[in-house]
Amino acid sequence: VAQLPLEQSASDDELQELQNASEYAYSHEGLADMRASRHEAVDRYAEARAPFEREIRRPYFHAKPLDAAQIRNWRAYLSWEVRREAPDQASTPKWLRGSTMRLFERCLVACALYPEFWLRYAYWTESRGA
Repeated sequence: VAQLPLEQSASDDELQELQNASEYAYSHEGLADMRASRHEAVDRYAEARAPFEREIRRPYFHAKPLDAAQIRNWRAYLSWEVRREAPDQASTPKWLRGSTMRLFERCLVACALYPEFWLRYAYWTESRGA
């Protein structure tokens, strides 16, 4: 299939529309809109995580076992994060890439004595092809 340059394959109206869109994207208003939409997305993500974060009482390692509520919270938090994650990282916003890995790492610090979380991490990592 032969590909024509954009100037030869697009009408004048289409070229003008592309130019206007490009100018808007790099204008002050366009950048402000882009920043506002990203800020809203981050806020929604933070609000969704907040209930789990509030329940974390011991984010550090300790030889003393965690109570049942803490273990349930880590299970629920990891399940939520894994469900939220897109199957392919290409469709995930750059600011959100790696968030599941970071959460597993945080979990494994507090839950280092629980094989359940290590196995879950291993299965998740393997499913990602890592």
